[in-house]
Amino acid sequence: MNEVARGKPRRKLRAEPSAPGPIKRDAAPDILGPLLRFSFKFLDLNHEFFRCKDCEPLYFQRLLDRMKDLSGMPVAELTNARPNAALRFHKIDWESDRVSVKTFGIRGWEEYDQEAWQCSVSANEHGRVHGFLVDNVFYVFWLDPEHRLYPGTK
Repeated sequence: MNEVARGKPRRKLRAEPSAPGPIKRDAAPDILGPLLRFSFKFLDLNHEFFRCKDCEPLYFQRLLDRMKDLSGMPVAELTNARPNAALRFHKIDWESDRVSVKTFGIRGWEEYDQEAWQCSVSANEHGRVHGFLVDNVFYVFWLDPEHRLYPGTK
């Protein structure tokens, strides 16, 4: 007869190391701290200049790689006063003659044009990502694989 049938408790087996549990909502800011985060809430895939439906899969792989790299960086480092040429993360100058579009055009959210930034996907071959910053969140607005916001700057 086995031990359970005789009324004897089973020996406890050594517990396997468990995977970390889910991140508690209150802990997330501490874990992520000042690191850049991305949101696609305002992504505009239908703008006549900023379409990427015909892009090769490599473009999207490079885009995700770049976003992963940037999401490990503090926002303050990305937005500091001295632009970093290697990062290519800088404000959009809507007033520049070189800019083909003069605003994101979000009705009721015009103030976010003032926080408009762009970053490169790779050195020069995969274009830029345009969006705006609110705290540590970069809201992606346009994917610009062909450098159409700043034409002629490939």
